[in-house]
Amino acid sequence: TFTNVGTDPYVGPITFDDTSVGATVNNLTSVYPAFCSGAPSNVTCTDPIVNLNPGVPATLPFFTYYPDGPDACSATNSVSIQDPNPGSLQNPAGNDADTSAQALPNPACAGLPKVNITKTATGCYDDPASEFWLCDFDVQVFSFGAVPQPGPIEVHDFNGKPTTFDDPNCVPAGAGVWKCTHPGALPPGNAWSWQAQTQVDPNGVTLADCEVLNTVWITNPLNGDPGHVAQATQKVPQLFINLGPGPVYVYCDPPSLELTKTLVETVKSGNGYNATFAVRAVSTGPDPYNGTVEVDEDLPEGTSFVSSENWSCVPTVGNDMHCSSTYKHMPVGTYTQMVITIHIPEDVALAAQCNVINTVNAAISAEVLHSDEGVQYTASAAAGIPASLCRPELETSKPDEPTPPQCPVNQVMPGGDCCKSGTVWNGRQCAEPRPQCPVDSHVEDGKCVCDQGTRGEPGKCEPIQSRPNCPDDSRLVRGECRCLPGTEGRPGRCQPEEVDITPSCPDDSRLVRGECRCLPDTEGLPGRCQPIEDDIAPNCPDDSRLVRGECRCLPGTEGRPGRCRPEVVIELPICPGDSSFDLFAGGCVCNPPLEGRPGNCRRPRQPQDDAAPSRPTNCPKDSHFDGRRGACVCNEPMTGEPGNCAAPTLRVLPRLQLQQLPSIR
Repeated sequence: TFTNVGTDPYVGPITFDDTSVGATVNNLTSVYPAFCSGAPSNVTCTDPIVNLNPGVPATLPFFTYYPDGPDACSATNSVSIQDPNPGSLQNPAGNDADTSAQALPNPACAGLPKVNITKTATGCYDDPASEFWLCDFDVQVFSFGAVPQPGPIEVHDFNGKPTTFDDPNCVPAGAGVWKCTHPGALPPGNAWSWQAQTQVDPNGVTLADCEVLNTVWITNPLNGDPGHVAQATQKVPQLFINLGPGPVYVYCDPPSLELTKTLVETVKSGNGYNATFAVRAVSTGPDPYNGTVEVDEDLPEGTSFVSSENWSCVPTVGNDMHCSSTYKHMPVGTYTQMVITIHIPEDVALAAQCNVINTVNAAISAEVLHSDEGVQYTASAAAGIPASLCRPELETSKPDEPTPPQCPVNQVMPGGDCCKSGTVWNGRQCAEPRPQCPVDSHVEDGKCVCDQGTRGEPGKCEPIQSRPNCPDDSRLVRGECRCLPGTEGRPGRCQPEEVDITPSCPDDSRLVRGECRCLPDTEGLPGRCQPIEDDIAPNCPDDSRLVRGECRCLPGTEGRPGRCRPEVVIELPICPGDSSFDLFAGGCVCNPPLEGRPGNCRRPRQPQDDAAPSRPTNCPKDSHFDGRRGACVCNEPMTGEPGNCAAPTLRVLPRLQLQQLPSIR
């Protein structure tokens, strides 16, 4: 909150720094993107013109986010005015600053158990033993509370595709649901890890089949901690749909090409010159390119086609040619190339001032991209016509005199000028030449980097192991080995952390959990602690009570005092033996082919004769056939129309209340 404490209005610029040590999100940069920038822990905001009337406060609400962990016990935020500068006419008293701190509701800071869960997608690959894709996920439950987390710890895994686990304590718990159990307690600093492997049928029918989504949820202990839910998603490389007579490839991340054209040589031939060009199409991903490469050669006016190598070319309109490669499978970084030769008569070269440009166009169709429209690629190169043809003054009658140097062919600009040294003409401008990468890498931001799923130096890229084996002094965290808590260094050479010397606190403070804090009944910063002024205890609404000087919701409720509401307790139902829990239906449903209500599921009756009333052969997944009504009805407790039944919404994570945020102008 900013307040003009002077007697006159302030009209002018204002700059302030906001510091939140340890924060990983600060939404000042997203709420006020035109004014605020910087890392979440240190944001600088500048408004070139503000109008602050005397005594009228201006408030900028925002929030910060801190990662979960055993040390996430408090959040401190500081703000300081940087402009107007100290001592100026607008700010004679100098910069003002303020700091505020608040405790985080972390059970670990109160000496209680605390666990969270993470899920990491580690890649999809071809199953060598079948036609399926296999997608791996790493799951980890970590205990960082002050005391062990009592067992059993239960995690439910939700996945709409067949999934297996390397932990025998993970068993089916319904359609698309598995339950993993850790029977014993989990001590502080220990982790419970396992791997889930999802099987994907490549015979997909929609692009939605490309996506492999997996969700895990700690259901025991069950609470609203956001760290108890984790989700990860990844895509299989490609699927295919057999529409007949053969499969049509569907790329989950469509392919792309990079088209280049370079001059090979120009030689005198007949009444002119033969210019030979190399046309190269490079697969740049993210998916491999499968199919023929089709290009259109736009030959300069007056020139003619002579020959081609590697690809076949046929005439189209005028003197232009269409060239096609054979069917190609090109992983990312590989290429296919053709060589084409054209004839340039001498009068055509003179008319073009010896700057004859040959352009080639390539396209990927919308069908290959699985998109509404295709993509066009263009490249061009200049023929190397001798400059002396268009500039006779370059001819020399003295054989011992050297001919002035010509501009290299790849540096000739359309107007005849030459690009600067170190740059080439790319068809649009003079630029640094694009690097040629080894087959295990590709160009990214102007340099070669290893392909996705590999690491190292281009030319020596190696596959990334999906699940490394960690030494005894380390554990797997988010796909990589890290030293155990209380140690540091490199896995295999982890050493106990050195204990820092206990800090010396000023007389008005004392050491609490490794940091100096003001003595009881005082507040401020250590060294500048001030007695807390006695305030009248606030009157709390009926749905709350006074706790440490502030109103808090009664036990069993949550929200804001005056607007407290009962906590939502979510329990997975125990289904009868003839049914199972369906996450998407929101309740128990009969096991196929049974129908009816769970606990009273029956096999469908066969019609006795043609006169018997008809019934649907297959109700939507969210409904069942009701014999009394003679129609499909929604599964309890859902309501609505079959096929569009609505399940009750389960509140898992707390919602942030949206606010209208004011701005200072």
